[in-house]
Amino acid sequence: MKKLIALVALFVPVVAFAQAPPNDATATVNVSATINAILEMEKVQDLTFGNITNIADSAHVVATSGTIHNSGESAQRGMVDFVAGIDSAFVEIVVPDSVLISDVNAVEDDITVYLEYAYSNTSETTGAAYVAGDTVELISDNGIGATVYGRIFIGGHIKAADMTGKEGAQFRGSITINANFF
Repeated sequence: MKKLIALVALFVPVVAFAQAPPNDATATVNVSATINAILEMEKVQDLTFGNITNIADSAHVVATSGTIHNSGESAQRGMVDFVAGIDSAFVEIVVPDSVLISDVNAVEDDITVYLEYAYSNTSETTGAAYVAGDTVELISDNGIGATVYGRIFIGGHIKAADMTGKEGAQFRGSITINANFF
């Protein structure tokens, strides 16, 4: 019986080693991605009415064409460029109808600027009238795989009545423009 117990005692460890799984191996693979911006917007130029000297006019206007009517020194239309890294894209450009500009010294009441827009699907200096919510196509002149462009022109007018009694005040504000893909 002692021999049987000794024999069993020797046999159990051998069975344990024989039953062990093989040595496993592991490897790690890293995963990464860089997401390129498919659409970028860049301000080219601010909408500036300049120094308005004649507030008796019915409206001080900066046209989307760049023509300045009844406005002041250094007046200019605003411009925003769109660049997409694809062959063509349809986008909706979301723009406000008007914007309030505020007295930088917070003394005078805000002034409303009534905004107008024009759009070109190239970097031309003029474009067709654009109504907020319209869908426009960004297209490429260079074919498949080329970057596509678009430009929105921003003009506006200020009513003369809104400027009465505000001589000497400086007004500033900003417009937020969004572009949504379709």
